[in-house]
Amino acid sequence: MLPVALVVSTIFWYFAIYQKPPSETPGTTAKPTPAVGFGSLRPYATLCKEFQKVEGEISCEEAIRIAEAKYGGKVQSILQGSNLHKKGDITSEGKEVWRLDILLDKPIQKEQEIFDSARLYLDRKTGEEFASRYTKKP
Repeated sequence: MLPVALVVSTIFWYFAIYQKPPSETPGTTAKPTPAVGFGSLRPYATLCKEFQKVEGEISCEEAIRIAEAKYGGKVQSILQGSNLHKKGDITSEGKEVWRLDILLDKPIQKEQEIFDSARLYLDRKTGEEFASRYTKKP
């Protein structure tokens, strides 16, 4: 009986004294704090991974912030390119733009239709919106 009590007592004290605190045990749900200077934890890293910052232009991340602040939604896609203007038979190169597709938080009703998405075009140099339209989610 004494050896059994000794084994049980030893096991008890082992777990009571040497057990790791909950923050060090595997499988905890604590979120890691982002390290300073690492871009992999940016909120728009997935959408903006293809685009490099160009001096004199707004960044992909800034374009997304502008769009989400104005329209109240979540950007679903972003593209970079030139907007072409057509006047009569003459086509001239327009502005360098960011094209963003946004899923709206609150659908908008216009002319008897309900729209849940928006597409907008931002000037890449100034960040100003110069065109937009509401769309329906496909």
